[in-house]
Amino acid sequence: MILTILAWACTRDRPPADAPGRLIRAQQVESVPGIRVWQVLYHSRSVDNRPIQVSGLVLAPEEGSEPASRTVVAWGHGSEGLGDQCAPSRFPVENAKLPILRELVARGYVIAATDYEGLGTPGIHPWLVGQSEGRGMLDAVRAAGEIKDTGASKRFVALGVSQGGGAALFAGELRPAYAPDLELLGVVAVAPAAELVALASQRTTAFFGATVMGVFGFSAAYPELPVGAILAPEVIAQRDWVENQCAEQIIQRFRGVPLELLRADPGSVASWTAVLTLNTPGNTATLKPVLVIHGDRDEVVPFAVSEVLIQRLCSKGVTAELRRYQRADHASVILEAQEEITSWIDERSKGSSAASSCR
Repeated sequence: MILTILAWACTRDRPPADAPGRLIRAQQVESVPGIRVWQVLYHSRSVDNRPIQVSGLVLAPEEGSEPASRTVVAWGHGSEGLGDQCAPSRFPVENAKLPILRELVARGYVIAATDYEGLGTPGIHPWLVGQSEGRGMLDAVRAAGEIKDTGASKRFVALGVSQGGGAALFAGELRPAYAPDLELLGVVAVAPAAELVALASQRTTAFFGATVMGVFGFSAAYPELPVGAILAPEVIAQRDWVENQCAEQIIQRFRGVPLELLRADPGSVASWTAVLTLNTPGNTATLKPVLVIHGDRDEVVPFAVSEVLIQRLCSKGVTAELRRYQRADHASVILEAQEEITSWIDERSKGSSAASSCR
């Protein structure tokens, strides 16, 4: 009886084995000098609160540290596609060599890099569904903390680019309710996929593939959405192929196809507008500072998107700053801004106050 009571007392405060963020496995893999890398699999929750498994990477400095002493940077990658083979965790060395991540590890940070739901794991990746992506980022931070050799703490900054920029913003917004055990220091969104209704209304053949990815990705999270209201049967017939390809192949496949195959803009159909709005960042206040980085020659996400986003954040009382990079495009802006991004993260880690573009 006494042993039973003691066992209950030792375990009653432990989260369930499949609680969000609980580590399933972590395998250390080949890396680059100065960085230790683990491929990880951890528990998370889907938009409809089903338990799911999400894969990712954890990066940490080679030298040891005190337990729970290092700030974590939750990294949200840009669009890779829908196929499992496109998941960044399948390429640990290449991702460990990303300049922004190498610099952050050199400065002593731990990187928790999620693949997002359904990318590298069972199920279809709900591309641009921020309610899902934000959870994946938060649970990656929790999972990193379970690898004792990383020295990861519960303090974190969310950083993402393009798709990951929107995901990072959602991680900041979802944190109080979804992950109150974590301490958010700030959010950096680089060329973020925001204002989804506007982005979904770009009726050009160059963006047709992105629309197809978005329709199939959103319908994976919201099965009740009418796919046929947006895409012609000829496109829907290619769904299995699309859901198993990377972004470059999908964009190329639909480049130049007749725009008549797009029956309607997703933003013009009420049910689609509702979920696009739900997954547009800035509808909920982020309680910590937000830095938005954007190039004025961005050909994928127009600079005006971040201008509207900043207005939305300011109206919610967020301490938000927009930094514009002259002559930077969608791909180059993160390299141009790397020093400012890492310095901003350093300042948040030290507890310094942040600048704001809000009046």
